Amino acid sequence: MMNDAKLVCHCRRVTIGDIRRAIADGAQSFEEVQAVTGVSTGCKRCADHAKNVAKAIFEGE
Repeated sequence: MMNDAKLVCHCRRVTIGDIRRAIADGAQSFEEVQAVTGVSTGCKRCADHAKNVAKAIFEGE
């Protein structure tokens, strides 16, 4: 299991736990996770990593 405290997006200070909560609360796509958390909406350097984290959580890790 991934460490929920680990930062995924430094610009928006979004953690793995934030992404996990967004999905648990009903986000059904990466775009919905972005809308809830703001992940990868700043400089976008974390986009690939953030998408991979979200995909892993969607798939049950």
